[in-house]
Amino acid sequence: MKRISEKTIGKFSHIFFMAIFILIFAVMLVNRYSKVPYLNIANNDFRIKRVEINHTETSTVGGKRHMTWTLILPKKIPDGSSIVFCSRDMDIKVYNGNSLIYYLPEKKSALSGTSGQVWNFVSIPDEAKSMYIEAQYQSRLADFYTPEFLIGHESTIYHYLLSRSIPEFLLAFAVIVFGILMFLSSFIDNYGESDGQIKVGHISLFLGLSSLLGGICMFLSTDASSLIFSNHIGVNFLAFECIALFPIVFTLYVKHFYKLKDESGWKYLVFIGFLNAFVVNILQLTGVLFFRDSAFLTIIVVLLVCLFFIWATYKRKKCSKEEGKITTLNLVGSFFLIVGIATMIISYFIRSSSFMIIPTICFIIYISCLWITFIREMKKRRIESEKTMFYRNMASMDMQTGTYNRNAYEELCRGILSGHTAVVSFDLNYLKHVNDSYGHDVGDRYIKWAADLIRECFEKYGKIYRVGGDEFVAIMESVDSAEVENAVKDFKIKQDKAEKEKPCFYIAVGYAFYDKRNDSSIDTSRTRADEMLYRDKEESKRGEHRFFVAR
Repeated sequence: MKRISEKTIGKFSHIFFMAIFILIFAVMLVNRYSKVPYLNIANNDFRIKRVEINHTETSTVGGKRHMTWTLILPKKIPDGSSIVFCSRDMDIKVYNGNSLIYYLPEKKSALSGTSGQVWNFVSIPDEAKSMYIEAQYQSRLADFYTPEFLIGHESTIYHYLLSRSIPEFLLAFAVIVFGILMFLSSFIDNYGESDGQIKVGHISLFLGLSSLLGGICMFLSTDASSLIFSNHIGVNFLAFECIALFPIVFTLYVKHFYKLKDESGWKYLVFIGFLNAFVVNILQLTGVLFFRDSAFLTIIVVLLVCLFFIWATYKRKKCSKEEGKITTLNLVGSFFLIVGIATMIISYFIRSSSFMIIPTICFIIYISCLWITFIREMKKRRIESEKTMFYRNMASMDMQTGTYNRNAYEELCRGILSGHTAVVSFDLNYLKHVNDSYGHDVGDRYIKWAADLIRECFEKYGKIYRVGGDEFVAIMESVDSAEVENAVKDFKIKQDKAEKEKPCFYIAVGYAFYDKRNDSSIDTSRTRADEMLYRDKEESKRGEHRFFVAR
């Protein structure tokens, strides 16, 4: 699996959050609650104008709530104008006098028992002076809601509504993008404590899923989504499904982020989350209670998860004095997250999508604090892991030559290698003579020089071990006789070349193949390799005596 370096994560975080904060700053500059624009007022030639409600009536018939509005239209209306308003879970009928000119009926579907959030565009008949609008709430538990009525050309109002919802639309989209990136990173963040990295796959996975669910819910709650997507039932169903699943994945994220044990009770919250999602879907499919009516059950679960999150954050802050700065930052982010979730719940009860920009910004602030916390924690653990790896390497590495030591070789001997593994044994001639005649500093240079030459010729095939003061072993994996002979030949050629350019020395060499049927361990193969090595050593002694000389 591919590994992501800390430097790469740092660059990504800086770029991503710089873009997010620029986006937030741009949103702040947009006057979201500015008055509807008037153009050429002196000539009474307006593009968009709010229509005042002249009379309102409320009633309850057959267990369902009804509301009617009477609108008095301006005296001068440009041709082709329309009345535009947003309805949420309503049966809408619009009358001009006694004539029905527009009807939005209840949608009968297994996915949703309501029409969802719909922007109604009603063409104004010629010479119309007033309009009568009747709304029947499809949700039994819904509160009365009065929409904003706009008058103007359809295309002008459409672009106006779309433009004013772009800030919250883009912020919700940014949360979704972050969720997708975190979700994908969970498959390539192959960090493990054993190799000095941090295991963050589960944290990335569940934070990514939480961001996706929250971002999709915010995204679908904007006016822009209601204008863009024509399948209002599907949008309504998907938004409520995201809310129902959010407590489950967020609880799992809190569990992994704070490393909670089973006694913390996270399993019960996950079970409650699954039970709630199952119950509200059964109620929806059977028609007993639609999502809008059963949403209070999900809100209770969300509140329980929020309390669990606050408790887990407080517990970590209290039990971790050394990480005070990190958890303080996390507490700040947690505060904004709770505010965002609370605002989202409030927006549900007051049935206003204008509040959705606040939880979106709060969630982005939490993500920012969390990412900084994560980078700091990863850096700290990396330093600790590097120390652990250093001491572990000291136990298995020969510091003088950079090869593996006797301990590592004995560990290798306890295992069983596959076939086609060659054991190459090396011995440094006259090392004792060099130490006695020229000193141990010269002898150490001899050893280092010999180790470098062995590594140059054999390390590409496997590992090099220093098993004694003047003895080395190379393990060549998955090789045949020709490859071993060529490697040994290349070694001798380079040794002869070094003899002409550097002080003289001679390294005896021998090899043997590991036979898993006859060799009890790799050391048995080494014994046979030593037999060839001793013959090479004797042949070298019968020729010119070569030994290391310092210059």
